[in-house]
Parts: sequence; C-alpha cells; structure tokens
Amino acid sequence: MSGVYCYFGITSSGKTTLAMHHLIGDMKRDGQPALVLDCMPARNLRDYPHAKDPRAVVELLYGMPAEGELPARPRTSAFYTPRSEDELAKLLDAVHAAGARGAPVHVLWDEASLHQSPQHLDGRIAQALRGWQHNGCTFRIVTQRPADLHGVIFATMPEVYCFRLERQADLDRVRAELRLDPAVIEKLNQGQFETYPRDRFKTLKGAAHDSDPHRVGSSEDPGRHADPVHADRNVESPAPVPRPLSQDLGRGGAVPGGGPGPDAGGAPEKP
Repeated sequence: MSGVYCYFGITSSGKTTLAMHHLIGDMKRDGQPALVLDCMPARNLRDYPHAKDPRAVVELLYGMPAEGELPARPRTSAFYTPRSEDELAKLLDAVHAAGARGAPVHVLWDEASLHQSPQHLDGRIAQALRGWQHNGCTFRIVTQRPADLHGVIFATMPEVYCFRLERQADLDRVRAELRLDPAVIEKLNQGQFETYPRDRFKTLKGAAHDSDPHRVGSSEDPGRHADPVHADRNVESPAPVPRPLSQDLGRGGAVPGGGPGPDAGGAPEKP
C-alpha cells in the first residue's frame, strides 16, 4: 500500500534484496508500474535495462507515445540512474503530479543518501514524499548511510527495516529517530533486520526516554530477525521466493499470465 518504507544496512546486508522483493509484491497487488532509481548504480541492478533519459522514463511509466507514435503504449516499469539532484527532483515531481491525477507508481530509490544531506533536500523531493497519501505512491528508500538522510524522511513516519550498521553516526541516528538498540543492530547477521512500523512514530513522540516499549521484538520473539526472501512477517506461511525481477517488471507491472496492466487509455496527460 502507499507510504514510505526505509531499508538501512551495510553493503550486502540484504536491504536491497528485501526492498526489491517488496516492490514486486506492490506490483502484483495492484498492477501499477515501478520506477527504480538506481543512483549509484548498484551492482545488483546494473544488469536490468535502464532508460536513457528522463523523457524515456516518463514515456515508459505513463504510456505516453514517443515522438510521432500513436496510439499511447501500455504503462511499463523503468530503471534509471539520475545524473543530478535536479534531474531526480524533476522525476519525483512528475511522479507526484501524475499520482495526484490518478496514475500512481511504486518507487524504489536506491542509495538515497547520494542526493541529500541532513541539511538539504530538494523541495520537490520533499513534497513527493510528504504527499504520499495524496499521490497514492509507494516510496521504498534504500541506503547504507541513514545518518546522511534529511529529517523529512523520518517525518513521513516510514516503516523501517534496519539491517546491520557499523558506522557510529548511523547507529546514533537510528537510536535517536527510531529508538533501535545499536548494540543489537551492529551484531545482526546478513539477512537479519529489526523493524519499526509506521504507526509507532505517533506514540514515540510522547514516550519517556527511560523506557523503550517501541522497539520491535525481544529475546522471546523469534520473529524479530527475518530472512529477506520471507519478509512478509504478518503472513503465517512463508512468502514464495521471488522470480527474477525481469519477469515481474513487465508492462503495467503485471505478472506473466496474471492479466494485463492498467488500461493505457486512462493515463494522465504528460507530467
């Protein structure tokens, strides 16, 4: 469902694997396409075809015809590596505007800390994230360095999946923002994570600092650490191992054999 979700962890901790698994689930659930913002670009994303420029991204996401091409094409998912903060902001501004007109997408923003800092985040990006209830989009934010994120990210009340972190600044940030225990976080094994559900942010604002009732899991809770492939923790039976993403990032995000994607005729005017 729409909202902001964060995935923190060191390299090869499993954070991107889990985020991609959740992204595929988003697309299977409602048939909307995905935008993968591959900012590094990442090693585990580089084999997927990437759009050549922002215009190509918009044409894929919203089924807009290329120059001189009619009729409009079915909506399709897109991978893209932004070349600047401004280019990223323009894309997310378009995503926000189109979502508000009834054409939401699912966004995975990998290595999000590259285009922001605790002191600066482009206002267009902030508006898209803060407006998730208005634009109906899902934003899955992945980073190795949560200490480098702007406060707006946490102000959106995200659901957080925190894998192993080692930098003291990152450990301090998740303690300050999420009340997660650094002693636990820095000892997590590959594929293990602590979670912080979105609805706990409201409670935390009035919580006393001498207690920590908000951290998910305890020594009696074997479900505290989860395998990134079987990450739907509210589901009793394990989720299936996802197929290669190329099979699921099809037109309209439809799973092969599972019906067509959204009707291209309902696409909004070009953002």
